[in-house]
Order: sequence, then C-alpha cells, then structure tokens
Amino acid sequence: MADLMAGFAADTLRRCDLLRGFSDELILELATRSTERFCDPGETIFEIGAPATSVYAVESGRINLVLPLPDGHEINVRDVGPGEVFGWMALVEPRRFSGTARCAHESAIVEMPASDLEAVFVRNPAKGYSVMQRVATMVAAWLGDTQAQLIAALAD
Repeated sequence: MADLMAGFAADTLRRCDLLRGFSDELILELATRSTERFCDPGETIFEIGAPATSVYAVESGRINLVLPLPDGHEINVRDVGPGEVFGWMALVEPRRFSGTARCAHESAIVEMPASDLEAVFVRNPAKGYSVMQRVATMVAAWLGDTQAQLIAALAD
C-alpha cells in the first residue's frame, strides 16, 4: 500500500513545474517521504503566520490562497489546481506562511517536508538553484496578486 501511495505522490510531483527536470529517482525519493492528504471544501490546510515546514502540490481539486483582513473578511489572492505548488514559504526565511490555504473543493494534495527538499538541494545544487529560481517567480506572482486584490478591495 505504501508503494501505491508513493506512486500517486510521484505522479503528482512529476507534473509540478517546481520540480521540472528532476530525475525519476529524485521524484521517487521525495514521493516516498511525502504524505498524500485529502481535504474537504472549507478545510484549512495552514493559516497565516503558522510555521511553514512543508511544501504542497495539488493532485486534484482546487485550493484557495487567501489573505485574512483585520475586519474578519478575507481576500482570495489566488487559486491553485492540479500540478501547481503552494506553501513555498517553507523554503525561505522566516519560514512562516504569508497567507491561509483552504480547500475550495474536495482535493487531494501531496505534502513534502521542506527538509527533504533541501536535502536534495544539498546533494544536487543545480537542481536546488533551479527550484529557488522558480520559488522567486512564485513570490513575485504572490506579491503581484496580493497587490492587485488589495487595490481592488480598497476601490470597493
């Protein structure tokens, strides 16, 4: 059964742009150390400010990445779906989530411990550099989306 679950996780990780160019051996190594999780609509995966120890890949469904506001409302900054990654904050200091992730639909996700990813980076610096370039792109997209959503909310 564990091999079957690792196989599902490996299929999901192979589809992730973040891990593009990783060998099947590295993907399988990460998959065997990952956990497949299922979540229901409205279920919170992590909350803003919580320690970030894992990176997540969407196998199926949709995840809302939201920014809670002081008045109790939330701004939906971005949605992620199959093949996309979220929780990249686990790879950069201060390793705290900068938003809240919530399942929009029944979803299956793969949770990869950041420490395992970083161990792969130490052994394969070129892969680590490539992944961190993609993380930088995700950070820029998150900031741009957040800015756009805040401007729209203030205009209302």
